[in-house]
Amino acid sequence: MSLGKLLGILLVIAIVVGGAGWYMGWFSVGADGIKITEKVDEDASMDVYKKAWSQFQSLQYEKAFVTYTQALKERPDDPEAATAFYAMGKCLVEMKQIPEAITKYKEFIKRWPQDARAAAAQKEVDRLALLNQ
Repeated sequence: MSLGKLLGILLVIAIVVGGAGWYMGWFSVGADGIKITEKVDEDASMDVYKKAWSQFQSLQYEKAFVTYTQALKERPDDPEAATAFYAMGKCLVEMKQIPEAITKYKEFIKRWPQDARAAAAQKEVDRLALLNQ
C-alpha cells in the first residue's frame, strides 16, 4: 500500500472518529479552541423525565411515580409534563390507587384538554369510576 493511500485512509478515519466524538459530546469546538468534555456518569446526568420513563417501561411504577413527581417539581413547564401526568395516572392504576388515579387523570384533562390523550384519559376516568364503586 502506498503512503498516499495510507494517509488518505487515516484522514478518513480521523474525520469519522472526530465527527462521532463531536456528535457524542466527547469534545466541543468553540472560540477558545477544542475542549475535551469530562465523562459524566449517565445515571447521574440522565434527564429526570427520561429516567422516569425508563422506570415506567421497566414496570417500576412506584419509582416512576416518585421520579415523575420530582420532575414536575423541578421543571413544571417542560414539554414532557403532559406525558408525566398521563403516565402518573397509569402508575397509580398499576399501584391500585384508583381514587388518586382518577384525580390525576382529571387534572391531566383540565390542564391539557387539547392533548390527544385527553379523550383516552376521560375513558379511563369513566372506567375507573365504575371499578371504584
